[in-house]
This record gives sequence, C-alpha cells and structure tokens, in this order.
Amino acid sequence: MVINFPVTGRRLTPTEIADYQRDGFVIVRNCLDAATCDAFVSYMLDVHAGRISVPEFEKRDPDDWFRVFQLHQVDRTSRNILLQPDTGAMLEQLYGGPMEGIQSMYFYKGSEQAHHQDNFYLPGCVGVWLAFQDITREIGSLYVQRGSHKGPFISYKDRGAPHGQDARFWDGYFEDVKKNFDRNGQEEVCCQIKKGDMIIFHGRLIHRGGPILTKGAFRHSMANHYLPHAFVEEWPHADWPRYGFDGKVRTAAMKNAPPEGRGIGLLARFPAASAKKE
Repeated sequence: MVINFPVTGRRLTPTEIADYQRDGFVIVRNCLDAATCDAFVSYMLDVHAGRISVPEFEKRDPDDWFRVFQLHQVDRTSRNILLQPDTGAMLEQLYGGPMEGIQSMYFYKGSEQAHHQDNFYLPGCVGVWLAFQDITREIGSLYVQRGSHKGPFISYKDRGAPHGQDARFWDGYFEDVKKNFDRNGQEEVCCQIKKGDMIIFHGRLIHRGGPILTKGAFRHSMANHYLPHAFVEEWPHADWPRYGFDGKVRTAAMKNAPPEGRGIGLLARFPAASAKKE
C-alpha cells in the first residue's frame, strides 16, 4: 500500500512570507485534506502494529509510541509526504532555490521536548510540522518563541561536539537554550492548529513540545527537515541521503566531515524503552 498526497498548487502569500521572515515561523492552513490525513494515520498505526511490513522496521510493543525516525528512507509513503510538491514549492519561495529532504520524524504522541533549536542538530535546516489531527494544548502542542530565530544561537561547535547528533555533548544544552529564551523576552506561541495545517519554522527558532495534559492522548503529526541544495560546506553528515523534490538522491557534506557523523541518518529509530528523556 502506497499513499500519494494530492497536489493542490498551494503557495505562500506575500503576507505569509513576511510572517515567516519576521517571526521565524508561519502557519499554513489547509495543506492536506481530512481524508488524506486519516489515511496516513491509519497507515502509521498499521506500521506500528506490524500489519504493514516496512523493510528493516520491527513491529513495536503495544505501549511503545516513541517517535519514528527516518522512515522515508525505506518507505515510499513516508517519502511521498516528505517530498510533497507543494511543500517544495513553498520552501523554494522562502529560500530562493531547490531544497532537499534530510530527516523525517513521525509522532504518535507529543514529545514534551525541552526548548531547543533544530540547527544545533541539523545545521542550515528548515522544519515543516504537519498536523494529521486537530492539535490542542491538551495533547501537547508545539510551542514557538516568536522572533527567536534572530536571537542567540548555540551551535554544536560551541559545545565542542563533532556534530549535534552526539548525545555526549547534550548535558546542559537544553538549560542553556532556556536561558536564551528567557533573555529574549519575546512571546511564546502555543500552536493550536487544525488537521491538515502545516507550520514552517526556521532552524534557529526556539521551540518545544508542550506538556501532555490529557493522559494517554495521541498527537499524530510529523516533523520533516530540509536543506537548501546549495548548503554543503557546513553540513557535517557525510553519508546522509539528501532527497530532492526532483526525485534525485545524493550525499553531500563539508570537506573532512567527521566520521562520527556517518551512519546516524540512516535508520536511527529508537524504541521508547531505551530512549533518553529529553
């Protein structure tokens, strides 16, 4: 079974582009229809239960709802949503050139992740957050700090790490980002959005996963990350596949990319039982 995601021709308006540039994020309404969202949620529940077989993906325990990383590398449906043409066109409006998908994360439930900036982990990236159900404060909304993409930024190099995926260098990171959040003194927005809506957010925007106020609630959503095709010299992950919206796949990274960065982008799907609480 493969799900194809409809192309609507949706593009960002001048106002939406200005919102993104000013605030570091923009909410784009009605990007996917309800039937498509429901079909994808059912698909991911079937993958979780083992009713749909995906290469190299093991059936999970019934209570293991931890996020799923990088499924697009082995699953055509997940790759289709990563490379949905309208998304590529809107990102090109913002960045002025072709983009490449580098990471996907499917969330069955809210992450409750502390304040962070995605460019620490994925230099140069932009995030696209898709809601496959109505997202309310009670189930763990995404919280963003308006305008924080223009403020202080902590890079993996600042912490002496070979790259941002190395958890040995995460101690104190979230606390330091929270300090910058407090110093910024800017509004934090709880993004309560509807099924089919999308949030595009800058890689330096401070954001977090809100608390799950309704115990056991699901929050079906997906966070995909992209790089400009031309962004190579500062990209440390030498063998991460980069998926173009034109169907081409390549690997490209800065010269002398650290060997510690190799392989991490392939199938880093960690079970909840062994996941470190962030």
